[in-house]
Amino acid sequence: MNLAMDFWQWIGTVAALFVFMLSAIVALGKVAIKQFEERQNTRFNAVENAVSKRDDDFTRLEREWMRFLAELPIQYVRREDYIRGQSVLEAKLDALYSEVKLAQLKGAKHE
Repeated sequence: MNLAMDFWQWIGTVAALFVFMLSAIVALGKVAIKQFEERQNTRFNAVENAVSKRDDDFTRLEREWMRFLAELPIQYVRREDYIRGQSVLEAKLDALYSEVKLAQLKGAKHE
């Protein structure tokens, strides 16, 4: 079996193989680019969702912090205010003790 081809037939065959290989490479390149774009879009969507979630979490945290700051004066007493209140109570107890002691002394003299 002999394969006899002219020069132009060889050139045509090589050109056809070249065009076939080039079109296969272009097709594979397009598929690769499409997959790359899909992965990039997926990543960008994931990043956008993460940023959106982070913003929502930050907003929620900020709201909770503001609520905490608003409730803080209602639930807690400053140290200076507590000391002042205790001083007033102790002064009243001292005055009451003095009156009770004075009443005991007057009661002891009359007996």
